[in-house]
This record gives sequence, C-alpha cells and structure tokens, in this order.
Amino acid sequence: MTIEERVQRLERQNGRLRLGLAGLLMAGGAALIMGQTSVVPEDANRILRARALEILGPDGGKVIELSATREGGGMITTQNPIGETLVLIGASRSGQGVVMTYNGKGKQIAGFGVTRDGQGTVETMNHKGEPLVSIGAAQNGSAVITTWSGEGRKLVQIDSNERDEGRIAYYDREGRIRAVSP
Repeated sequence: MTIEERVQRLERQNGRLRLGLAGLLMAGGAALIMGQTSVVPEDANRILRARALEILGPDGGKVIELSATREGGGMITTQNPIGETLVLIGASRSGQGVVMTYNGKGKQIAGFGVTRDGQGTVETMNHKGEPLVSIGAAQNGSAVITTWSGEGRKLVQIDSNERDEGRIAYYDREGRIRAVSP
C-alpha cells in the first residue's frame, strides 16, 4: 500500500468519523432539548447518594473512586490500569485538605496539604518516596524550605531565627548543622 493510498484511506475514514460525530452531536442535542420539555415527577430523586462510587476502565478495573473516609471526609482516588494509586485528593485524618501524587509503583512523589495547626505544606520526593524538598511553616509561622539528599539526609534549611531574620543552615552527613548564614 503506497503512502498516497494510505492518505486517501485516512481521508475517507476521517470523513466518516466527522459525519458520525456530527450525527452524534445532533442526536445528543435533540435528546437534550426533548429532555428539557419532559416533566420530572415530583417524587423523582434528584441526588445520587452513596458511600462510594467507582468508575471502571475499559478492562473493568477501577480507575477512579469517590468515597468517604472512616473519619468522615471525602476522598477522590485515581488509579492506573494495574490498580496503583496515582492521585489522591481529599481530607487528612485531622480533617485538613490534602493532594498526593504517586509514581505508579506505590511511592508518593509529591504532596500538598495543611498541617494540624492550619499551615500549608508542599513536599516532593524521589522515585523511592524519600523527601527531596519541603516547603512549609515553622512554629513561629514563618516559612521553612528544606532540601534533602537522595538518601533522606537533610542538606539545607532556609528559615528565620528568633529575631525574625532570614537564615540558611547547612547540614553534614550526620544531620548536624555545619554552618549558618548569617
């Protein structure tokens, strides 16, 4: 089959697809208009209520789950075709908002959330789930940025001192502060 024949074949297929899509849109529009004119009985349920809702992929596996946590919060979870969690959006055990992303191998690689005392926090991890960078708030409410080695050792921390002055702390392999600026 030559390239020209293949292009002609694709053009025919594309034309049929466009025609089918136009028909589908017209049928959907007609159904929408007809649905607007029908009368909904007074006793019809207008709210879907469930403890959980699962959306299944083409192979029948769960790809999205909407559920309630044991603590009473809501949770949205997306999964890949093999069932590994990719994104989790919901409420933490302490009732704060949280968003976590995973690498498809069960390791968390990023997280956005709120601490127990209401401070925002952002964390990124390597492919093994070990911390790389965290951004959050210190006890005094000022910002803290911490970087970690690929093995989970603290390397640098940027925060403020007790006089509310900016500082940078450098750590050695044993986790001890080696230098502080200024």
